Amino acid sequence: MALLSHRFFLNFVHSVHLPSLFVMCWEALGTDCW
Repeated sequence: MALLSHRFFLNFVHSVHLPSLFVMCWEALGTDCW
């Protein structure tokens, strides 16, 4: 579930082009940043 959400989130981020800093922060944690 977590991995699936991760992949979905990454696809969402790339589709809407969110700030790269947020992406790197989220990727660094490897889990939900919220």
